[in-house]
Amino acid sequence: MKKVFLARAMLLIGFGAAALAVIAQDAGPRPPVELNHVYVTLQKNTIDAIAKSKFIAEQFAMFNQSTTKTADRQWTGSYIWGWRGYLELFAPGGAQDVAEGSSGIGFSTLEVGSGGVIKSKLESLPGEKAVSSLETLVVGQKSFPWFDNIHLQSLGEGPFQAWLMDFRPELIKLAQIKLTKDGLFDRHEYNDAVFRAPEKKAFASRLFDDLSEVHLELTATESAAFDKFVTALGFVLSKARDAKSYHAGSFTFFVTTRANPTYRIRKVVCTLRSLVGPRAAYDFGPDARLVVHRGTAVWTFGPN
Repeated sequence: MKKVFLARAMLLIGFGAAALAVIAQDAGPRPPVELNHVYVTLQKNTIDAIAKSKFIAEQFAMFNQSTTKTADRQWTGSYIWGWRGYLELFAPGGAQDVAEGSSGIGFSTLEVGSGGVIKSKLESLPGEKAVSSLETLVVGQKSFPWFDNIHLQSLGEGPFQAWLMDFRPELIKLAQIKLTKDGLFDRHEYNDAVFRAPEKKAFASRLFDDLSEVHLELTATESAAFDKFVTALGFVLSKARDAKSYHAGSFTFFVTTRANPTYRIRKVVCTLRSLVGPRAAYDFGPDARLVVHRGTAVWTFGPN
């Protein structure tokens, strides 16, 4: 009964988790965190076009639009669900302080309850302040602990944000989410809890598996803060000319510094659960395009 209740609640509020690419062979050490999801703020007409796309809804991913409420805020988003990862899309004003181009990256801990250890690492960063707060999910008249939101104060607000989610054991128990054989958080089990039995078959047939790359354009201040944050989380920095990359396992961030970027997340590469062909391109508006070919799907955001 608890499982059914939470699954329905999650479906209504667009609640889920995400990401680290798994189709590609693991190419490095696994950090103590994984990418949970990314969000991008697009023009409303663009989101409407994505919502009406038969390819998105019937082949690429599960899709829904919903409002999430916590004890102190709420947001309305559109959700593109993969087997392990998801994309969260906002229209301007859909969440607090989000304008066109605003973007964010949420990580999650592999080991439930390990956020305190990571917060200690963040607290040791020079010139930074680590913040932790409990997010309490509200569904109807009921509320329950969701996750501890851990972030650097410098990345806590503005057009680009990044944070770490340490999901509470109460949530894991209530949703009856199975951990891995090693006792680690399982992102597919977490996503799967969103859907009721009739929808699980459709979910299993969709192409979108996970996220493998995120390409960002950040200001110098945002880039410096993000560098401190992700290296503290266990990602390894590489430099090439005017760009930086951060790699862990089979997932990579690419960061380019710009004086006045408009869209902070410019490209997201998704792995697919099966090979497709021939190459297909979808244009949803002036700020979102999708190219699908063989084992990947590449989203491009912002102006050409």
